[in-house]
Amino acid sequence: MLPLEVYESHTTYGPRQLYRLQLDIYGFFESRPPPEHFFVAENIDRTPVDLPNVLGEDELQPFKHPLIDAGSQIRLVSLLPPERPADRGESREPLQCTIEVHSLAKVPEYEALSYTWGGIHRHMPISVLGKDADGNAIEEALFATLQLLMALRRLRLVSTPRRLWIDQLCIDQDNPKEVRSQVQLMGDIYKAARRVVVWLGEDIKHTIVTPFKSWEETNSTHLLDLIREIPSNSHNAADNTIRVTSLVQFGLTYFFERVEMGRLRAVYELLWRPWFRRAWVFQEASLAKELSVQFGRAEIDFGNLENVFSAIQRAEVDLGIHRDILGLGDLATSTAT
Repeated sequence: MLPLEVYESHTTYGPRQLYRLQLDIYGFFESRPPPEHFFVAENIDRTPVDLPNVLGEDELQPFKHPLIDAGSQIRLVSLLPPERPADRGESREPLQCTIEVHSLAKVPEYEALSYTWGGIHRHMPISVLGKDADGNAIEEALFATLQLLMALRRLRLVSTPRRLWIDQLCIDQDNPKEVRSQVQLMGDIYKAARRVVVWLGEDIKHTIVTPFKSWEETNSTHLLDLIREIPSNSHNAADNTIRVTSLVQFGLTYFFERVEMGRLRAVYELLWRPWFRRAWVFQEASLAKELSVQFGRAEIDFGNLENVFSAIQRAEVDLGIHRDILGLGDLATSTAT
């Protein structure tokens, strides 16, 4: 398998363009470490692990990718639903899929996954169903990284297959020539996708503490609260600031963590996920017809997240809060809002 630098070196953006593109897409740019009591996952493999059941590495024969014209064709994965009923993204059945070859010029509707690999050791088997030369059903193993296995568990639909393009599975990673050719197509692949789904890793829980009780709350719950409560069409700066300050707490407390502080923590801990600091994902996101985020079991429209990021940044400016007080880095005004 080629090192991940192959993917990063494919980007054509210079430092100034990357900075500008970050602002255009995400509405923020962070440059300083957050407070020590915030959970910072500088490596995606430091995030929580929540795997489906996994086959043994030697239970199935290794899958051999069907040959393609790497300059014009792609493979697509159809992620199969679990056999037993379960809530979406909650089944722990081993993952199963099929793989088909298509011309990029005439490809069925699909979604493309944008994510960080984490450790590049592909040792977690995924079952690939197919047929041999005689038409007999066969089952083989395609190996993936830990992060991809968790992403696929959350992306698996309840009762229907989900067609995806995923570099790690759809490109023969043991064929350097094919990897190079397919990397040249990646811009077209993400542009042709119906939607780009960003995997940010598993969710994390924190304890909310008040003088009278304590309980656990996930970061995704806080983010969804903010999305519901912060209007996306408000252009009144004063109304925005009043709304935001009623929802989040900018000052630190040392004995209690209120829900309002938990919400601000959730925003910045999300922004410090490694996906936001990798060069090639900016191209993947900028080419997307539609962009969504899978964060643990929560699927969130990226535009809603950007609205929350921008609203909090505008409130900080209006309140005259110097961002170094929190050490949370910069939020820059988005050109998309």
